[in-house]
Amino acid sequence: MKLFDIDRIMNSCWRILFLYFFLFNSLIFVISQQQSLPLRNTVFAEFGGNGLYYSVNYDYLLRIRSKVKNSIRAGLHAGQLNEHTYRMVLVSEYSWLFSVKKNNFFEAATGLSYKLVSRPRLQLLIPVVRIGYRYQPVSEGLFFKTGITPLLPAILFDYPAGQTVGRFQWMAGVAIGYTFLSPACSDCP
Repeated sequence: MKLFDIDRIMNSCWRILFLYFFLFNSLIFVISQQQSLPLRNTVFAEFGGNGLYYSVNYDYLLRIRSKVKNSIRAGLHAGQLNEHTYRMVLVSEYSWLFSVKKNNFFEAATGLSYKLVSRPRLQLLIPVVRIGYRYQPVSEGLFFKTGITPLLPAILFDYPAGQTVGRFQWMAGVAIGYTFLSPACSDCP
């Protein structure tokens, strides 16, 4: 019996990743069917923050009112710690954006980061909050955000399941990316 079965771990990772992005895209589809306003998408890289180290993210901006907007986000961090140890972090977040000026927003968010480490096998669910600044263009262009991201004690999935581990931890994040209109709204104002 192998102590470290990378095939089984990677199989689990791919299943979790598929389910995660399937549910995220289903949510986006349902929301987009209910609104007729231009849909703004952002692809960005974040250093620090919810991904704990770095992450590649997709953010979907929802327009609620002209001064208050909401967005949902999904992201992924994958890395190798050493020859036998891999880690993956799935990021999910729901944000409230309060308009300060035309493209400038105060951002308050809440979310969950799911962290999987292959050896020793460890699965954590980390509650996250974010307070920060976001620059997002009205239509297309450069996207930037920065913020303070306190991490709350994690919930352990492995034995003993449900136990919280860790402690309150301060993190900061900086992100840069690009905002674009969804293909259906390429001619939207």
